Amino acid sequence: MLAALTAPAAPAALPAPAALTAPAALTAPAGDTGWNGGALLGEPVTERGVRALLERSLRRLAERAQDRNSHGVLVDLANSVRPKTRR
Repeated sequence: MLAALTAPAAPAALPAPAALTAPAALTAPAGDTGWNGGALLGEPVTERGVRALLERSLRRLAERAQDRNSHGVLVDLANSVRPKTRR
């Protein structure tokens, strides 16, 4: 009965999956020539192309986030995988 009277717990922050934040996840193993299959969802299968696709997907998810916390986590993830720019 007491459990029914308590407020629901606040949603937990989304964890940052290691596969999305680890630079090694976006690089090919030594000696690997990569995928020779052309484009993947409109982007070339290169580190830059995969980063661009992942960033775009995370930003779209952030637009649909249910709360500010989830939105912030998704935007931070998108920023962390954003293609590196050259100066």
